[in-house]
Amino acid sequence: MSQDYDRRPVGSATLRRGMTDWVTLEGHAEGGAGLINGGLGAVAGLGRLGSLSAAGAVSRVNGATGWQGYASWDAQFKWFSISASVQRASRTYEDIASVTAPNIAAQQQLGLSLDGATLPFSSTVSAHPALAIDRVSIGGPLPFDADTSLNFSLVRLRQREGASQKLITASLTRSLPSFAGLGRGNVFLSGFADVSASRNRGVYAGLSMPFGLDKHISSGVSWNPVNHFAASVEAVKPQPLEDNTYGWRVRDSEGRSAFRLASGSYRSPYGLAAAQVSEYGGAVAGAAQFDGSLAVIGGGAFVGNRVDTSFAVVNAGRPGVPVLQDNRVVGTTNSFGKLLVPNLRAYESNRIGVDASKLPPDQDLGTTTRIVAPMLRAGLVLDFGAAQSRSNAIIVLQGADGKPIATGAKVRLAGSPEKFIVGYDGRTYLTGLGASNRLSVDLGARDCAADFAFRPQPGIQTLVRGVVCQ
Repeated sequence: MSQDYDRRPVGSATLRRGMTDWVTLEGHAEGGAGLINGGLGAVAGLGRLGSLSAAGAVSRVNGATGWQGYASWDAQFKWFSISASVQRASRTYEDIASVTAPNIAAQQQLGLSLDGATLPFSSTVSAHPALAIDRVSIGGPLPFDADTSLNFSLVRLRQREGASQKLITASLTRSLPSFAGLGRGNVFLSGFADVSASRNRGVYAGLSMPFGLDKHISSGVSWNPVNHFAASVEAVKPQPLEDNTYGWRVRDSEGRSAFRLASGSYRSPYGLAAAQVSEYGGAVAGAAQFDGSLAVIGGGAFVGNRVDTSFAVVNAGRPGVPVLQDNRVVGTTNSFGKLLVPNLRAYESNRIGVDASKLPPDQDLGTTTRIVAPMLRAGLVLDFGAAQSRSNAIIVLQGADGKPIATGAKVRLAGSPEKFIVGYDGRTYLTGLGASNRLSVDLGARDCAADFAFRPQPGIQTLVRGVVCQ
C-alpha cells in the first residue's frame, strides 16, 4: 500500500438545496489530474413509501467521455425496513479516486466486517468505478419478538476488468436482559458467502456486554476457509472527552495467527497521551503518542487538546470556573480565567456555557450561555463578561407590622426602571445599589416605600436585614 500523496492538484465541490418539504436537489463537480467530472441528483420523499433518490454524472479524461447513473429506494415499514439501489457506469467513466490511484487493479487481501468482526477474503480490487452494483437489504425486529432482529443483504458487483461477485450476508441479533446490574448485552450471529467464489465465505458469532457505567466486554468466534477457526475477547473503556480522564483497551485473539494488544490513554487539559503494546506472530511492537494543539487567539496563547474541526476560547473572567459544551463540563478556566474548548461542530449550533454557581457572590456575568455556529477550522473568542460588582445585595423586607413582605410583590429602586420580585421570607435580590437607596414595593392595593444604607462586603453576599417598608 502506498502512503504517497498525488502531486497533482485536485478539487471537488457539492451544493445541496431543499426545494420543497419533499424534494432536495444536489449538484457535484470535481476536477484535476486531467479530469473533469460533474453530476446532478435529487432526493424525493414518498410519504409512507419512503424516499427515492436518483443521480447522474458525466466525466471526461484523456479525450474519453463516460457516464454513471444511480437510483435507490429506502423505506421503513411497521416491522421491517428495505433498501434497494442500482448503479451503472460506462467503461470510460472516471472520477478523482480512479485517476489518482497508483494501481488500476491489484490482487489484495480484504476484510469484510460483520458486527465488529473482520473476516478476510481475497478479491481483485479495481480502482476504476464498477460497471454495475446492485444491492438489496431487508431487515428489522421480528414481529413476535422485538428484542431479536434479522437482516439479509444481496450484493452483485461487476468490475471493469471482468471480475464479478455475488455476495449474500445474513445476521441475527438478540438483546439480552440486564444481569446483575451490568446493563443489557447483545448476542449475534453473522455469515456471508460469495456464490461466485467458493472460498469467500465465513461465519461469526459473538457476545457483547457492558459492565460498570462506561466499560464493555465482547467475545466471539469466527470461521472462514482462509484462517479457519479463531476466537477473540476484548475489554474496552472508551476515552472520555473531558479533561483528567483515562481510557484503555485489552484484546486477545487466538487462532492460526494470534494477536494480543493492550493500550491506554489519558486526557489532560494540555492534550491526549496514549501508549500501546502489541504482539503478533512472536513479534512485539510498541508505540506512544501525544496529541494536542497550540492556539494563538484573543491576545493569548492556549495549549489544549487536539483541534480537528473548530474551537473557541471562553473567557469567564475568573480562574476555576467550569465550562460546559452542550450541558457537559469540558474543563475549568485557567489562572487567567480562560479555557480552550476544542472540537466544536462546524456550521452547527454549539451551546457553550459557564457554571455561574462557582463565581463569588460579588461577580456578575452578562450571560451564562452562548450558542455559536463556527466555520470549519475557525476559532472564536467567547467573552462572558465576568466583572466584579459590589452593588448587589439581598434585602430582607418587612411591613410596618413586622411581617415579611408577601412573596411575589414587585420592587423598584428609585431612578431605575428594573423590577425585582420578592422571594420567601421577604428576601429580594437587588442590583445597582449605592451607599443610600430608596425603594418602592407594589402591594397591589397600595404601595409602600423604604430607605436603607448599603455597604458592600467583598467576596461574600451582602445581606441587609430589617428594611421596613411603610
